[in-house]
Amino acid sequence: MVRQDWSDDDLAQRLLQRDPEALETLISRYSREVFYFIRLVLDNVGVTQDAEECVNDLFVAVWQEIDTFDSGRGTLRTWLTMRAKYIALDRRRQLCRRQAHLVHPADES
Repeated sequence: MVRQDWSDDDLAQRLLQRDPEALETLISRYSREVFYFIRLVLDNVGVTQDAEECVNDLFVAVWQEIDTFDSGRGTLRTWLTMRAKYIALDRRRQLCRRQAHLVHPADES
């Protein structure tokens, strides 16, 4: 069940306790925002499915690595956005390498 009454601090604490309801709430609250942000980072590289996969990868990483979040260094939203940025940049590099390989295949001797 999505809880609109939880603050981001509440979400972070509940994620640390591995509360699935907190993950569901986080996804509901931020998935659209991070999807659009990831699309900007990908900047016309790849397709919509690539952005969707990045969003999925982001929330898996959040679940697995929430203990790396430090509220003293920033908000949950900022941490989430930075994680999204790095996941999207990695995907962008992968897609660019793949496209370069297709355009310039290795010489066959």
